[in-house]
Amino acid sequence: MAEMILENMLDGLPGIFYIMDRKGYFVKWNRKFELVSGYSAKELSELHALKLFQGSDRRSLAASVLEVFRKGSSHVEADLISKEGKRTPYYFSGEAVKTDSGIHLYGMGFDISDRKQVEDSLRESEERFRKLTEVATDAIISIDSQGRIQLFNLAAERIFGYTMQEIHFQTIDLLIPEKYGKIFMNGIKRYFDTGVSTILGRIFEFKGKRKNREVFPLEMSLSEAHAGSETIFIGIVRDITHRKRTEMQIQKFTTALRESNATKDKFFSIIAHDLKSPFNAILGLTNVLIEDYRSLDEKRIESLLNTIKSSSERAFDLLENLLVWANSQTGLIDYNPQPLNLKNLISESMELMEGPATNKGIRMDAEVTDKCQVLADKQMILTVLRNLISNAVKFTPFGGRIVITVKPDQDLCEISVRDSGIGIPTKDMEKLFRIDNKYSTRGTADEKGTGLGLILCKEFVEKNGGKIWVESEEGKGSTFYFTLPVE
Repeated sequence: MAEMILENMLDGLPGIFYIMDRKGYFVKWNRKFELVSGYSAKELSELHALKLFQGSDRRSLAASVLEVFRKGSSHVEADLISKEGKRTPYYFSGEAVKTDSGIHLYGMGFDISDRKQVEDSLRESEERFRKLTEVATDAIISIDSQGRIQLFNLAAERIFGYTMQEIHFQTIDLLIPEKYGKIFMNGIKRYFDTGVSTILGRIFEFKGKRKNREVFPLEMSLSEAHAGSETIFIGIVRDITHRKRTEMQIQKFTTALRESNATKDKFFSIIAHDLKSPFNAILGLTNVLIEDYRSLDEKRIESLLNTIKSSSERAFDLLENLLVWANSQTGLIDYNPQPLNLKNLISESMELMEGPATNKGIRMDAEVTDKCQVLADKQMILTVLRNLISNAVKFTPFGGRIVITVKPDQDLCEISVRDSGIGIPTKDMEKLFRIDNKYSTRGTADEKGTGLGLILCKEFVEKNGGKIWVESEEGKGSTFYFTLPVE
């Protein structure tokens, strides 16, 4: 009766049950063992365990069985191979029990197909994720809540210069400059403290640091994930160095295009207005002379002729500047630097302006030594000096003074043209050398200008490796400075 109850209990177990002798043959089993294996009772009694159970290799499974007899118990995963050859993954536990007939292994096995399927799916998912991270062109980096790096794909290795072995479990500040690393980790801390994040779930630009310590621009999107009770952060990082360079080039092209359009507008403005005005005066006064010549007295004729002369001179000066400027814009002006004596150039430029200065009673002085040798293009520097001295004469009142000074230095020579004129408002000084800001005002004798001369000065000074600037105070005069490299 007791044996029947035991048989019913064993048959009611959810898994298989068996008793095995030390040689590996079955001496007793439950009904489920027969059903799962597909073998009859007679076949099972003659079947060796290693033919029914198949582990990763026969040796390891045999060693596990022997371990039961040596240590008393064991646990192992193996496939149960049915008579038809079907493999089913099982979890086996066994325990050695001493009986009257010797030591036997009492074992139980449970079907773990569902668990294995979940594990296989998880492994496949992990493998797919691993392959995706390997072929991704963007860096994929995961960190834990302490900022320690857990995942670092091939693209990350390429972008940052570290290998996964070098970087694993290092803190993220290794990849971020100190200033930005503090911002990043403060953002993570703020998220844990308040639940509010300024960096999660959006794309933002940041700075990265390569293994060679080069700092570069990057674009990052950061998301949160959970592994059990642990929070991890996954960042998708893109090196945008090339894009930033392209944006800078586009910005330069845009600026150049804007300047080109301003140049074109300036050109047409001069032609349409500034160049037209003196010729209108010349033509009008010439007509007066032709029509009323016999009725005009000598004083009036002389006055008209002087006006025609000054208008012609202004038109000529304007045309000369316009042609030089136009040639500079189209690259037709040759740049021929050579050793130059500034004293000679300044004397030549002052002689050209002696007439207009004398007419206004302006005294011109030069404080220059014979040792002022520079390396520059002669025609360009003459144009600069002519324009600066001409402007000084134009904006200096009758009886004023102009001083041209040269201060040699070790590498550069500083030239200045100082006048005792009307000065320039502070708000207008930044407009003087910009083509996109039309700035022109009349001189003390109502002389007209176009603002083109100073644009030429800036271009020619910079072409010769120098710089130009102005200091001025309204009512007290202006001083224009420029530098040239010493020979």
